[in-house]
Amino acid sequence: MIDIKASQVTPALRSLFDPDMPTAIRCFAVLNGGNAGRILTDDPDRPRWACVWEADDGTLYRGGVQDAGVLLDVVTTLRQDGLVALGFR
Repeated sequence: MIDIKASQVTPALRSLFDPDMPTAIRCFAVLNGGNAGRILTDDPDRPRWACVWEADDGTLYRGGVQDAGVLLDVVTTLRQDGLVALGFR
């Protein structure tokens, strides 16, 4: 798991996130560096998965192919910084 900054977000990583998902504007604000949060991925250049955590409300946005082990690692890591809220569709 790699923790990257908004300046390191690639088009490939950005494409993992659905702009039509609920509250997508907050996810993309973190990706663009406008909102505080963290961006985690397996590989910024050729990502299979990525997670965006928006620090203001703790929402975790997931993109790409993920399994339960990856999600557990991400949530465990982010809980050190605060609340982690998982949305379900």
